[in-house]
Amino acid sequence: MMNMRRKGLKWLQRFVAATFLGLSFSFAATGSAVADVNRVFDEDNLLSTTQRATLNAKLSEISAKHDFELVAASVATLGGKSADLAASDFYEATDFGADGAILIISLSEREFGFAAHGFGMYACTLDCEQLLFDTVQPFLSDGRYFDGYVAWVDAMDRMLGLAREGTPWSKAQQDKEEMTTVGYVISLITGAITAIFIPSRWRSQLKSVKPQPSADFYASKNGFQVLNHADTFINRTVAKIPIPKQTSSSSSGFSSGGGFNSSGTSYSGFSGKF
Repeated sequence: MMNMRRKGLKWLQRFVAATFLGLSFSFAATGSAVADVNRVFDEDNLLSTTQRATLNAKLSEISAKHDFELVAASVATLGGKSADLAASDFYEATDFGADGAILIISLSEREFGFAAHGFGMYACTLDCEQLLFDTVQPFLSDGRYFDGYVAWVDAMDRMLGLAREGTPWSKAQQDKEEMTTVGYVISLITGAITAIFIPSRWRSQLKSVKPQPSADFYASKNGFQVLNHADTFINRTVAKIPIPKQTSSSSSGFSSGGGFNSSGTSYSGFSGKF
């Protein structure tokens, strides 16, 4: 009877160990499969090995968060195409899926391009594209390619989050948020000044006031009489403030693109110079 119990206990231990080992292999295989997904195609060698790994992990994280594929690439040449068309063709060649976006850089041509497919065409409005350009371009001009890619991913994280909530990002929305924030800060500062400095000033003025036995103290000894008065024009000052000129998109290197790529797939995007 004792032997049967021992055999049963050993069998149970082996069963638990085998089950645990099988699950471990399953999780390891799944983790390996996720780690093997490459979203960084650095043909022009703009990034170090560590930077590629870090950027790939960030791209995978945001892609999973929004169920939207994000890809980063650099190429030696755009092949005579506009940067946004080259980006769209490159993305489609990677076969990641219908919903996704890519940022591509060509160092030799000093151009970069963005292309969005599927849900990305809804999420990335023209205002959004201008924001992405303004965010990335300064980093690329300084030769900080890794920082440019990371800034783009962070901006896409915000854009996709707003779009999933049904309100794609717009310049008018940003202006409204900034005005609300500025107004709130001004109100806090004004309230602080009113609550601290003005009562203090009143208190300091009251320190010189002493009780008087009669009202004679407050009356002028010589009285007050206006004998003569006249209005004399002294001068006139005219201030001229020039109206700031709007900078055209083309002069800043931004060029809105989009349409159909080489295989006929629709996309939206832009090209930029740095």
